[in-house]
Parts: sequence; structure tokens; C-alpha cells
Amino acid sequence: MQPYETKNGSEYVSWLVRNPGGFVVNVAATLSPSYFVIHRSTCRTIRPDANGQHLDPEAFTQRSYRKFVAETEDELRDWGVAEGFTRIRNCGHCMRMMK
Repeated sequence: MQPYETKNGSEYVSWLVRNPGGFVVNVAATLSPSYFVIHRSTCRTIRPDANGQHLDPEAFTQRSYRKFVAETEDELRDWGVAEGFTRIRNCGHCMRMMK
């Protein structure tokens, strides 16, 4: 599956629920090439419902950040390289043991 951008909070939350084994990349809304962070879809730092909180889902997709989603980490990483992102990294919370 080619990574795709979730367009709004409800689409994003729906994708998270349907894909508990998936991956999300958090990028700056400006698509700055130096900010590209890969998360597991279960990561508390990118979920509006984490830790019993019920945050506005639009805050995760409509403000300072955009979310692209995929079934695998490699799909996101390969896409990021192809799109010119220069600093691709894994989340320090959910991906500590990964590449």
C-alpha cells in the first residue's frame, strides 16, 4: 500500500482503529524535509484517545502536523526518502527497539 495522507481527524481516528498494526508518520504541516517521525499506530503520542484523554482529533491533522499512514514502517521510510525528507527518525516512545 502506498502511504496516504489522512485528510481530517475522523478519517485519521478511523484508520488508527482499523489498523492497530499499522504505522503513522508525523510531518510538519509545511512538509519541512527535516521533520519526519515514524510511529506505531498505537503510540500514545499520536492518538487523540491516549491515556484516557479525549482530545480534538482535528488537532492531530489540521494544525501544525500532517499524518501519512501505511501498513508497514518500510513503506513510510521509502516514501519519505523518495519525497526528499532528510531527517527520518523513529518515535522515541513506541519505536525504541526498531531500526
